[in-house]
Amino acid sequence: YSATLYTESYFRKQAVFAIAGIVIMLVVSLIDYHILKKFAPVIFILALISLMLLLVPQLRVELNNSARWLKLGGLSFQPAEIFKIAVIIFNAAVLNKCGKKIQKASVTLEFIGLAIIEGGAVVVFSDNLSSGIIVIAVAMCMLFVSKPNKKVCFILIALAVVFVAGALFYYESLDYSPAEFATIDFRTQRVLRWLHPEKYNDEKNFQTLHSLYAIGSGSFGGKGLGNSTEKMILPEAMNDMIFAIVCEELGFVGSTFLLVLYGILMQRLAFIARNAKEFFGSLISVGIFGHIGVQVMLNVAVATNSMPNTGVTLPFFSYGGTALVILLAEMGIALSVSRHISLE
Repeated sequence: YSATLYTESYFRKQAVFAIAGIVIMLVVSLIDYHILKKFAPVIFILALISLMLLLVPQLRVELNNSARWLKLGGLSFQPAEIFKIAVIIFNAAVLNKCGKKIQKASVTLEFIGLAIIEGGAVVVFSDNLSSGIIVIAVAMCMLFVSKPNKKVCFILIALAVVFVAGALFYYESLDYSPAEFATIDFRTQRVLRWLHPEKYNDEKNFQTLHSLYAIGSGSFGGKGLGNSTEKMILPEAMNDMIFAIVCEELGFVGSTFLLVLYGILMQRLAFIARNAKEFFGSLISVGIFGHIGVQVMLNVAVATNSMPNTGVTLPFFSYGGTALVILLAEMGIALSVSRHISLE
């Protein structure tokens, strides 16, 4: 409500989705989560089809220069958000079926290949790199607890570190004039704006700079709830950059408290994963843990310019009906897993 300049329409829409999401969460929590194992392939295929429908011009909706929404009837939603929960369920079923075979190098590589294909599908069909990264990262979290082949994982991690270090060295070596900068591809532009926000200061870097201004002006105690000035000019203040508004209005104290709340949620999901009745329940809980944890880290990193701008929302806080309903449905699944735990 505060981050949208007291715009009633945004608040009412989000409130409706929140109520619907809570009802869905409670209903899902009463359903035996084991049924998801049986229907995992069907759920995955349906979610993939919804992604592919973005290729149909008559069905997709373009917002903010991105065609990532589908409109069926009077309802608009992001298929990528549905695909995330479908991937968690499907990968949990796959890893559960693999069992100890996942310790074989070939099986570990096959699952990593599957994860890359899943992330690639999001990027290809929805042109959403950030969601593709989240899908792959969540799959890797689930693989980690499955005790995969260590040699394969260490080699891949080493290669990833070398690749990232080499890419950073390469981009740091680039030096363009304003005229040259305008002619290069947009992904290179995005990285250079991140590395040198003041040097490559154009209209597309406006969001990052004003996010930093908002965070800095919040200082220790903040300006007070509702007193943000940057939300009046900061693009997507209620979506991607809502953490900057939290920092400005509630300061270091409020933003730290928010991160502590996420930490408590992560701890509870980890507790459910450790004590789940069987491995499938543990994997689903870890998948939900990874989804929320990775998305929080990416959102905060973007808002603080610790990584290039990727357009990731802050779970439960950012405006967006599809994302909120899906997250609450995931909480319902986690509660279903928790309901089957028998503690002495």
